[in-house]
Amino acid sequence: MYPDFLKRMLEKEYLAERSILTPTNEYFHKINSHVLSSVPGKEYTYLSADSIGPESSEYHSCVVFYDREFLNKHEESGMASHKLTLKVGVLIMLLRNLSNTDGLCNGTRLIVTRLGDTVIEAEILTGPGCGNRVFMPRILMTTPETSLPFILHRRQFPVRICYAMTINKSQGQSLPNVGVYLEEPVFSNDQLYVAISRTTRRQGLKILIKKNGKETDGDESYQNMLLRQFPDRKTCKKRKIDDEDNEADLFYQKWSKATIPEEKTKVIIKTMQHYGQKMMPWMVEIRQAYKSQQGADRDQHAFLKASSDAMESMEELDYPENALIL
Repeated sequence: MYPDFLKRMLEKEYLAERSILTPTNEYFHKINSHVLSSVPGKEYTYLSADSIGPESSEYHSCVVFYDREFLNKHEESGMASHKLTLKVGVLIMLLRNLSNTDGLCNGTRLIVTRLGDTVIEAEILTGPGCGNRVFMPRILMTTPETSLPFILHRRQFPVRICYAMTINKSQGQSLPNVGVYLEEPVFSNDQLYVAISRTTRRQGLKILIKKNGKETDGDESYQNMLLRQFPDRKTCKKRKIDDEDNEADLFYQKWSKATIPEEKTKVIIKTMQHYGQKMMPWMVEIRQAYKSQQGADRDQHAFLKASSDAMESMEELDYPENALIL
């Protein structure tokens, strides 16, 4: 993904137009550490100052049970690591919004020009501030209390090396050259779509897939991966029908649990909103289902009739297809 890296590692355009995407932080750190080791120059290591926020709900007990070593090991998405190792000329990404007017926004990529004890000087490679040289201090970053039983305070430079980045972090970026590193499968079809759609041209997309720790043939593995991730049309059609049936059953259960007419009416309206905006077949054929209902129990029969009546009311009011019914 980075041809002739040692010769061109300081070329701004070369760095700005390519990146490697990984599904997890594990491989993101692995690739960046490997690239950093190949960059010549002196290493500068910065350690963060971590503490438990006094605003934590269980502050006193957390201070007793969680030592400094535990805090240092914690990795949080969108937060700088406890140990940050950099070199002059290394590509980095900003993790926080520091100054929108100066182009220092979350996701901005920069190249390190000087490293000091308390400040980092870097040149912006992407975004509105491209070409500007800026200084970045350590800042206080906090985690939400949902990921830990306390709020973590970490004072560190809000940057990380970004020759590789996670697929989630790449959202919103457009790059001519993208490499997708898949040592393990992506979490979902959506994640694969995000990774592949980052590139602006087909020729700039490269995918490396490893199976049992070994690289596989690119073309064959790429096709097999797509077949596994995206089923054929027949499978998709069956899955869609099953999903629609499950959703219809869910709405029916909600309607049958409602005890007063007003609540039943609300369920019907939500049903119309859901299926009307998605234009699903169940919505289109609901009246036929009511008319052809034979031998069904009284509640389900009433549900279909109420849904049919609601649909007729919508047609009389001439709602557009994408209207939001309140």
